[in-house]
Amino acid sequence: MKIVAISDLHLGYNVGKDELRDWIRLVNEENPDLVLIAGDIVDNTVRPLYAQEMDVEFRRIRSKYGIYVIMGNHEYRDAKSVEFISRAGICLLRDSAILINSQFYIAGRDDRSNANRKPLERLITGLYPSKPVILLDHQPVHLEEVEKNNIAL
Repeated sequence: MKIVAISDLHLGYNVGKDELRDWIRLVNEENPDLVLIAGDIVDNTVRPLYAQEMDVEFRRIRSKYGIYVIMGNHEYRDAKSVEFISRAGICLLRDSAILINSQFYIAGRDDRSNANRKPLERLITGLYPSKPVILLDHQPVHLEEVEKNNIAL
């Protein structure tokens, strides 16, 4: 399985549609089965993302099992970030996990800037222990907790 992972795009007034289009071309050239975005799609506000129709660009990403994103600290700067992510056709994982092709889980943690994010142990409770877990965490800390909970990647 081929997974393409990206992070910290910081799209906005300084990083625009042309650069995003180049990144998406590179992602698609890899012919990924899965695309993971580890937060900070947005820089400060979604206004320039809508103005440049970047949601349309994101919908050009091709992957067999979808595109998944987590909240980075910058997504919290604009309450409309969640709406933009949805319009872009990207599945947002907010302290949740999803089973991919009956083979493995992707668990997405809310950013640590969210004081109410779930503890990792609670996030993976109820997942089949025989299936590996890929964890997306924008600002990973306490990696001993990740190891203790047998996270594969």
